[in-house]
Amino acid sequence: MEHAAADAGQLFRQHSHYVAALLLRSGVHPSAVDDGVQSVFIVANHYGGYRPGAAAPRTWLGAIAIRIAANMRRARQRKIFSEMSYARYRVASTPSQDAQLGQEQAVARLRAELDAIPAHYRDALLSFAMGYTCEDIAAELDIPVGTVYSRLHTARKLLRAAYDD
Repeated sequence: MEHAAADAGQLFRQHSHYVAALLLRSGVHPSAVDDGVQSVFIVANHYGGYRPGAAAPRTWLGAIAIRIAANMRRARQRKIFSEMSYARYRVASTPSQDAQLGQEQAVARLRAELDAIPAHYRDALLSFAMGYTCEDIAAELDIPVGTVYSRLHTARKLLRAAYDD
């Protein structure tokens, strides 16, 4: 089936509902779907709209949407991690100053050790710690699943070695 060229406006009118549904299925938080749809069509507009080629318009937009969804999941993951890791939690009973100092030192040490691990290992480890499966991490980072397992193993080994020193 031959498809005609279409500008971003035409594409939006014809395929915005499909793109929104695809973003939702790709793990984009429901509150961010509108921003994702907008991003997809900004990219489509940047390329001058759809040009007939190997892919149909819907397939072309789907590929863009998958990349946008991965970027949005990574951004959300970074935000959640930074909020979790840098937030201070108060216990109902106020801990002693020594206990609080020890806890702050432990958190600072863990933060420093995590910062010392190369980013590609740290990202895999933190994603896994946040509950993502290795398959999810592989899809998000666009790498083979075996590479995720390897990065997790290496990250744990580096972290363990840092704590043993």
